[in-house]
Amino acid sequence: MKRRIILLLVSVFTLALFAQSAGVTGEYLSSLGDKKSYKLVQKEQGVEICETFLQAFPESKYRKKVYAIYDMRYYIEAYDVATKTFDLDKLESYLEEFTIGEYRVKAEEAIDIISFQKAKSENTIEAYEDYLKKFPEGRASAMAQKAIVTLK
Repeated sequence: MKRRIILLLVSVFTLALFAQSAGVTGEYLSSLGDKKSYKLVQKEQGVEICETFLQAFPESKYRKKVYAIYDMRYYIEAYDVATKTFDLDKLESYLEEFTIGEYRVKAEEAIDIISFQKAKSENTIEAYEDYLKKFPEGRASAMAQKAIVTLK
């Protein structure tokens, strides 16, 4: 029994190393089967392996679980990009991709706050007005209005 567990762990570790170094193809996942592929999805990082699994196994019993992992990873990746660069494209793409995603409300809130942070970093009347046009009832609308008054 211990030997089987050790072999399984070595196998999963080897799969994870392969996935990291070469990228995982649908053909490779198909050769593993959905159960081993699902375990690999759990161990790997990033959205690509989730996308590959979902394409390779459209009828898998693990599909909902992989989709939930995909949802979470996509949101985290999008949030990280947005907070570092003020680029909201990936968060907006998340909202399009995951119309009923678990992190949808958080993504909408993040877009609001990051949009205000961008306006604040520019610190111009135009930037704050742009924020208010997009988010008239936004979380930072009062601060944006106050900043406009201060800058006039």
